[in-house]
Amino acid sequence: DRDLVVVTNSVPIAARLATMPSVSLQVLGGRVRGVTQAAVGEQALRVLDTLRVDIAFIGTNALSVRHGLSTPDTEEAAVK
Repeated sequence: DRDLVVVTNSVPIAARLATMPSVSLQVLGGRVRGVTQAAVGEQALRVLDTLRVDIAFIGTNALSVRHGLSTPDTEEAAVK
C-alpha cells in the first residue's frame, strides 16, 4: 500500500476521500461555486501556483481538437 496525496477543489470529492486512511487530503480554499461545488478564485490559484505534481486528473466540460479543454465558467477554467 502507498499513501496518496490528493489536492482538490471539489467539495464532493474531498468529502468522499476524507475517510480514506491511505489518503492525505488537501482542499483548496476560495469561493465555492454552487453549481459545481468547486473552490475557485485567487485563493485557490495561489495555492495551485506553489504545487508541483507527478500526476494530475483534471475534469472538463468539453474537449476539442481545435480548442482543447474548455468549461463555461472563467474562474473554474483558471483553476483547471
